[in-house]
Amino acid sequence: MKNKKENNITAMGKRILIVASVLMVLAGLVGMLLEVHKMSQDTDLTLVKHDIVGDYDELYDEYFPRHYHATGLLTLPFDDIVEPFEAWFAGDRNMSRIDYYYGMDKTIQRGDLGKHGILFKIVPMHSEMKPSNKDFMSCWYKPVPKWLPRAGQSVIPTNLSEFKFVSEETHRGMPCFKYERKYKRYNKSNVYSFYVTKNTPHRPLRYEMVGYDDMLTSHYDHYVLDYISFEPWSFNRSLLSLPKNSSCDKKAKKLRSHYLANPMAEYMHFKHHKDYELDKTYDDYKATHGKHYTTAPEHERRKHIFKHNLSRSDDDGEGFLCRYIRSKNRENLNYKLAPNHMADMTEQEVNLHKGLLHEKKLKKSKSNTLAFNESVVHTDLIPHQLDWRDYGAVTRVHSQGLCGSCWTFSALGAVEGAHFLKTGELLELSNQQLIDCSWPAGNHGCRGGFQDRTLRWVKRNGVTSRRDYGPYLAQEGFCHCGKSDNCTFTHISGFSKVKKNNSDALKVALVTHGPIVSSMNSDQKTFRFYSHGIYDDPKCGKKTNHAVLTVGYGADDNVPYWIIKNSWGHLWGDDGYIKIAMNHDRCGLTNGPLLAIKKDSSIAEFPLKTLNKVPRQSITFYSEEELSIIPF
Repeated sequence: MKNKKENNITAMGKRILIVASVLMVLAGLVGMLLEVHKMSQDTDLTLVKHDIVGDYDELYDEYFPRHYHATGLLTLPFDDIVEPFEAWFAGDRNMSRIDYYYGMDKTIQRGDLGKHGILFKIVPMHSEMKPSNKDFMSCWYKPVPKWLPRAGQSVIPTNLSEFKFVSEETHRGMPCFKYERKYKRYNKSNVYSFYVTKNTPHRPLRYEMVGYDDMLTSHYDHYVLDYISFEPWSFNRSLLSLPKNSSCDKKAKKLRSHYLANPMAEYMHFKHHKDYELDKTYDDYKATHGKHYTTAPEHERRKHIFKHNLSRSDDDGEGFLCRYIRSKNRENLNYKLAPNHMADMTEQEVNLHKGLLHEKKLKKSKSNTLAFNESVVHTDLIPHQLDWRDYGAVTRVHSQGLCGSCWTFSALGAVEGAHFLKTGELLELSNQQLIDCSWPAGNHGCRGGFQDRTLRWVKRNGVTSRRDYGPYLAQEGFCHCGKSDNCTFTHISGFSKVKKNNSDALKVALVTHGPIVSSMNSDQKTFRFYSHGIYDDPKCGKKTNHAVLTVGYGADDNVPYWIIKNSWGHLWGDDGYIKIAMNHDRCGLTNGPLLAIKKDSSIAEFPLKTLNKVPRQSITFYSEEELSIIPF
């Protein structure tokens, strides 16, 4: 019995020693963690890699709340867009709301609704034929696809591990820490900068991306998010509910919109997995073109599209970006390709960037067809080449952005040219007014429109300048500039059709009437990635689906072409333009609608005789000093 008792005591002592040893180890670990924590406190927001907690890292949770309210400005200098926003974010509840332009447009993401979550878009619509201030709210919703997990949209990066501390600076009069993520691929250098207040509680001040082409020594991309206010937010479900006075129009729901998703997701930068060559290539592509996806599943889906879109063929699934581009460029074609922002888009998404609608039943009428005098074609009245940019009749290239509004850029380009011929003034007219106000004419805002109906609307109401109406928003807004508003309008007396399938008729129309409202087929990948040269892909069909503006014609090595102004920004194509081969009517340019604005009686029959050539407009990079903060 005594031996048994001694054995029990000995066993108990061993257990006590084991427990004491474990406690000592734990104490040591706690001490190490406290030391690491102290070091992180001493370095103030030194961003290093941490284990990921959900879609966040530990550093985010240490310095920023999961629930917050923020206001700020999204600035796209190259597109002249300054977009005020206000955001409510409930990260752990998978909910968010972002208002743009002081509540005019709202996006609500609810991960708690539907099978995989639902995105809501609430925008104003206009029902009267004439411009007025009478708008009503319309809402559309879109179920979140299976591959996209339920999540709210943050307006600050939720994963900060890719950024490194750079310096302490003063930004907007406040001491702050600057963090950067630098990315370089070939001649493209991208810098993502994140400014955070030095004082606690820490607040974001600015998130900025600047892309620079070392070979061309010029900037190619730039966007800025300036945060005006940022504070913790006590969750309020009513702010994330649909407004009681909104209505979801059945017709609107059927019309697809590529702006239903939250546009802020395009600019937030998050961590993605990096594995093999494809991962590296795709990461380089995203950095070059400012692509940022909020979740790993969406990144993987886009990478898969990227791989298949840019392989040697549509179905082999092999090869990377450079293979397709280099393969096509090695064919010694009359044009060259280059990668752009469409490389990881589906065919459906690319189609949504067009926006041209056609009448289901065409009315046969010859009464408004432009008279064509064939006898002047081979005289000196019709020059061998013409580019209306050389005479100052074409405004700068703009990007329609995530909005199917190509019909507005096509129609107004011709109206701007007619106004120039009449007055000598190059005036930028308001695409946004047509998006906001021409619904009664049958147009559908960012979901498409008709060129002829648009010109009839302009004939009836006139169109105001971009300066008077306000900047282009790339989404639907409140219609204004009615009779009570002090807006200056440009009017047209009408328009005429140009004879179709006749290159000579289009040449004469260009010489006598200025830039012509046109359309073309834009389905081919070669068109999507066009860079320069004369585009003559024989696979480009004749059924037109994208509205453009024809501004001239010419020939290189006896290969004639049309000069086309696109609305996909100056980063696409040849500074926003493309040369389309005349032979075989490539892409159906003369097969689709061709509309010329009726000339004022004061304009000469052949106005080129009275005009002198002028220097081309140059693309300007805007410095930070020029991007002043607008009070929220």
